[in-house]
Amino acid sequence: MVKSKSLAILFYHICAHGWLSYAAVPPTAYIAFFSEEKDQQSRAAVQSAINQVNSDTGLLASTTLRLVEGTENTTSLAYAANLTSHGALAILTDSQPSPSLDLLSAMLAVPLVTTQPIAANSTLSKRGISLAPSCDDVLKAIADIVKHYKWSSLLVLSDVRWSEQARRLHSLLPSDIEKADVNIVLDYPGKLYEETKSVLNKLNNKLVEAIILLCDAKYVSVVMDGVHSPSSRVVERSHNWILADMIRHLMDVLQRPFNYQSIQCSKCYLLPIAAIMVKSKSLAILFYHICAHGWLSYAAVPPTAYIAFFSEEKDQQSRAAVQSAINQVNSDTGLLASTTLRLVEGTENTTSLAYAANLTSHGALAILTDSQPSPSLDLLSAMLAVPMVTTQPIAANSTLSKRGISLAPSRDDVLKAIADIVKHYKWSSLLVLSDALDWLRSVVIEDGGELIDYLISRQTDTFFISLQLPSFNMVVEKSQIVVGLTPSISANQHTTRLTSDLSTNETTTKNSSYFLYDSVLTFAHALDDVIKSGRWVSYSPVHNVEKSKNAITVLDTMKKIKVVGTTGQIHFSSEGERGGEMLDVMNLRSSRFIKVGTWNSTRLVSGSLEPDTNQDHVVIPLQYLNRKLKVVLVEDPPFVFSEVKDGTRHYTGYSIDLITKIAELLSFKFYIVESPDGKYGGRNPDGSFNGIVVELQRQAVQVE
Repeated sequence: MVKSKSLAILFYHICAHGWLSYAAVPPTAYIAFFSEEKDQQSRAAVQSAINQVNSDTGLLASTTLRLVEGTENTTSLAYAANLTSHGALAILTDSQPSPSLDLLSAMLAVPLVTTQPIAANSTLSKRGISLAPSCDDVLKAIADIVKHYKWSSLLVLSDVRWSEQARRLHSLLPSDIEKADVNIVLDYPGKLYEETKSVLNKLNNKLVEAIILLCDAKYVSVVMDGVHSPSSRVVERSHNWILADMIRHLMDVLQRPFNYQSIQCSKCYLLPIAAIMVKSKSLAILFYHICAHGWLSYAAVPPTAYIAFFSEEKDQQSRAAVQSAINQVNSDTGLLASTTLRLVEGTENTTSLAYAANLTSHGALAILTDSQPSPSLDLLSAMLAVPMVTTQPIAANSTLSKRGISLAPSRDDVLKAIADIVKHYKWSSLLVLSDALDWLRSVVIEDGGELIDYLISRQTDTFFISLQLPSFNMVVEKSQIVVGLTPSISANQHTTRLTSDLSTNETTTKNSSYFLYDSVLTFAHALDDVIKSGRWVSYSPVHNVEKSKNAITVLDTMKKIKVVGTTGQIHFSSEGERGGEMLDVMNLRSSRFIKVGTWNSTRLVSGSLEPDTNQDHVVIPLQYLNRKLKVVLVEDPPFVFSEVKDGTRHYTGYSIDLITKIAELLSFKFYIVESPDGKYGGRNPDGSFNGIVVELQRQAVQVE
């Protein structure tokens, strides 16, 4: 080249008008955007993408992408001329393309890019691109949802423009599903209510389980506004409020007695199939749950879920363990992603109706306790239809078995473990001391201390087996418990989280704390499953006592799921008893417990170390076995006086001094109840006993 002196092989393109130019690079490229709803967020989204493209030096490096400005009247020749003068290369729309927009695309030979599915019979199919899921994929998704939830009776509402898709949906659904159809011209009301009534009659006495709505996305957002606010007529297009009226009419039919054919509905789902919502611009297959009060809402996700915790001993470590698990759940983005788990605060007087109302107003879904559930707590659980989750075994004859879950090892597993220990160590002579009230929870002195003293002093190879050690830091110098069972603690993130939050270690963390942490974790996974599977029922908070609408569903799910927690694999039987747990066999050695074996729910897998013998010079410390005795008395000065101070009854007298001293010597706690009939006890005319005697006979108390 004469001027540049640079070597060049140049390609000159001969254009249609006969000019010569360098390799064609347009300095500017234009696209047009049309929004039927004139949605500002849509336009801003297009501009955001244009800005991103223009800032990317590796994309259209020498070309600037711009949006065609000007009128959006697609029926105007001026608009067509405007697009031509800019050389617009594509038309984008967030609506189902109108006939005029379709014609404009054909006239200018410009592709039309839409956020809506392209109808199968549309002329747009040759010039269009859809960013939405295909109609076939959406219909398959609907069919899979129907099959998953096992809905057996459906009402399909479809715009006539979606009639082909409605027929396709029918072919994908199981043949045994009861189906009825309403074809609607959304732009013209016609005989809408009469047609709806006629179709509902086809489902005579059938349970309408789901309503499926097939229509363009542009109808959905404003329709829902119309459903929520029926008095508002600010909707621009008639089809929107027509559809809203129809949906409200169906709600009236399905939620209240139906004068035509008594249609009943226990749960209704409105499933608008809209690939892209106009307002939210999010991909959506939306579940609209029709609640008892007749509202429509998005797929029900509670923003907050509450659990209650009750500790008979008001143990601070137990409460901290519950809070630690709650914090772990709330920090896990994959668990209850849109729901915050919280603890119900307030009084713990479980006999108070105010406490019950407090749980109801929060919608509490479970009651956790580190104690054997008291009668009042059991009654509260039944009254509110809320599951009780305890760290203690559930008694076989307990009314709690239908509503309870126990994180403790099951009774059967513990007994099997004891039997395996006895077989392994080849013990040949046993004496079993059982507490008739709380099922072998601890050794209890009921018939006087002489038998226990005799057993302790008779020989050095007498072993006491505790079914559950409260923790490893028991004051074992005063304990006759030589062999004990404790849950096997897993080394995982949950154990690390718990001990870190409690500022404890393996020996100072109580077993009940591990169980409580795992209780919350199991509950959270169950609730997450209920929400994700669409089984959550929306409700309005009330300020009186009312049964929970979701708690039993959560309970049933807790019994079915499997979770890994601090105590390993967690799963339950249909009765709420835990199964498959690992138990460590602990032995008292030099005032501390040493692991001598492991039991894996079927057998003793290791136990090579022989246990040391017991100490023969002290008595059993009942307070370390979590035992509290019930003392029954009769007010009889000077032995027993009673008076009320600050709303609480206090007892004094010789008998009170005596039982207090005995409790101090034998290291147990107690609480006092009065004889129901105020008598020491004697025979009734029919030969039965009354007073304190009958209470002892019934084993309702341990000391008189």
